[in-house]
Amino acid sequence: MFTLKNVFKKVAILVIALSMSEGVFSQLKGDFAAGITAPFGYNFSGSYYDFGFGAVIQYNVSDPIRLSGEFDMLWGINVTSSVYGIKSTMTWQEFSLYGHYLIATNRAVIYPLVGVGFVDMTAKVKALGITVSESFKRPLVTIGVGNTTPITDRLIANFEVRLKIVEEGTRVHAAVGIAYLF
Repeated sequence: MFTLKNVFKKVAILVIALSMSEGVFSQLKGDFAAGITAPFGYNFSGSYYDFGFGAVIQYNVSDPIRLSGEFDMLWGINVTSSVYGIKSTMTWQEFSLYGHYLIATNRAVIYPLVGVGFVDMTAKVKALGITVSESFKRPLVTIGVGNTTPITDRLIANFEVRLKIVEEGTRVHAAVGIAYLF
């Protein structure tokens, strides 16, 4: 069962495990990267899963501080309504700005992250041949943890676990991505 307490326990264990090495790999002030990401997640109400893709840009404003801008397009799959013959779908367009505090290890960079953003959500429900649609825009707050690992000297892989808080419900997301370091 997904609970906030269980998610944070698993994130804490991941951060501790990744922190046990001494640091030699790092990203430096002025580094810039651009790439793609694939987020997938779960709503804590238990009513839907979501998945999608996005674009990300990252800029190191100082050695330990990185800003990351991201656009994600997500689709939700309702897992409870199909049992009752009701079909519902949700889509999100998320625009977010994250701050990362980079902690270098010998093979990767781990970081806590906080972010703010904006989400444009559309929900469609179809039952008895009638379709109802609603769209709304909401602010978004995100906290989480991530890991950047070099693949080559110019290609990096990212993995993040994020808790996304919006008025309509809290979602937990994992995102994997790849970026080119300029």
